[in-house]
Amino acid sequence: LRAAGGATSAAVWNAALSAAGAGGQFEEASTLLAEMRAAGFEPGLRALNAVLRAAESAGEGEAAMELLSAMRPGAEPDAASYAYVVGALGRQGRAELALGVWGAMLDE
Repeated sequence: LRAAGGATSAAVWNAALSAAGAGGQFEEASTLLAEMRAAGFEPGLRALNAVLRAAESAGEGEAAMELLSAMRPGAEPDAASYAYVVGALGRQGRAELALGVWGAMLDE
């Protein structure tokens, strides 16, 4: 994206974020998310879940919690969003907090 002069559609951003998420590249996914916003594209659920997936792989529980709490209407968290956060917290050994997040999802 950077070498090509930037993405011209949300689909291109989503594809790049999905690749970073699948590869567990949290820093790259976070950077891409910031660049997507700076380019004037509002990330949807697919893009945000890709970043959460990367956060889970990297064990970035706090960052995942922050992203989950910032999700808005139009990109409201789904079961996968919560599962990624729970997984990220679990990788950090924060089982009690992970169970709290899971319980919050069940209450919604």
